Order: sequence, then C-alpha cells, then structure tokens
Amino acid sequence: SRKHFENQLKIYGKQLVISLIRTTGSHEGPMASMFQEQITRLNNSNVQYLSFDLNRELGYFSAMNKLDLLWSKVSDTMEQYGVFCGQTKDGIHFEHVKNQQGVARTNCRDNLDRTNFVQTHLFVQAFIMQLAALGINFNEFPTGNFFKLSIKR
Repeated sequence: SRKHFENQLKIYGKQLVISLIRTTGSHEGPMASMFQEQITRLNNSNVQYLSFDLNRELGYFSAMNKLDLLWSKVSDTMEQYGVFCGQTKDGIHFEHVKNQQGVARTNCRDNLDRTNFVQTHLFVQAFIMQLAALGINFNEFPTGNFFKLSIKR
C-alpha cells in the first residue's frame, strides 16, 4: 500500500481516503479495520483517512441529510485542496484560474452504488467551488437536485 499511495501522491497530490466499508454488523468490519491500519501505518500527513459507514448512517437520516453530514466532515479538507479550473476569454487561449492540491477517493467492498452516491455528491460540491472560483454567483444550490441550479452572472 505504501508504493501505491506514493504513486498516487505524485500524480494527484494529497489524498483524502473516505472508506464506506461497513464497520459493524457485517463481515466487512475486519476489512475496515485492516484498511484503516494500513493507512495509519503509512504515517503520511498527505494521506488522511475517514471512515464513513454509509449504510449505518442511512438508517438514521434521509440520504441527502446523510451526505450533508459527510460533507460537514470533509469540507474543510476539500476546500484546502481546492479545485482546478480555467477559462478561455476568446475560445482559443486558456487562462489558468486555480489549481487543485489533492483529491478525495472513496472505497467500499462490493457496492459501486455507495461509491457513486458519495462521489456524485463530492462532484457537485467541487462544481460549486469551480463556479465560485470563476466568479459565477448563485443562490442557494440544492444539492439534492442538480437540475435546479440557477446561475446568475
């Protein structure tokens, strides 16, 4: 795992590892513990770990409230990492606006639905950050319904 993360750090920068593996009540618990132990053994300040048992949390909140809870735990780190964005003034020449310093990665044992569910939410939040970096203002963005985004220039 050390070589893997060293390579990932070279390519993508800092890593926020969000484990969606079930921590209790299933056969995934030991795997979650071993995964966390491997990240801890890296002893690398550029690799952060967050365990987020999505299935357990969904039992207590609606899905969107759950994702808001996750975002509250990762938003400071994600804002530190920033987003890459640029624009063209004339459709030809690219102007670099902002660079990204790291990524969030999610994993689970066997369910792409969990990973895709969380990654979609992280994408929407990153998209909002990109719009802000480009100076595009918008009123309250409903994270639960991407199509209701209203952009005001």
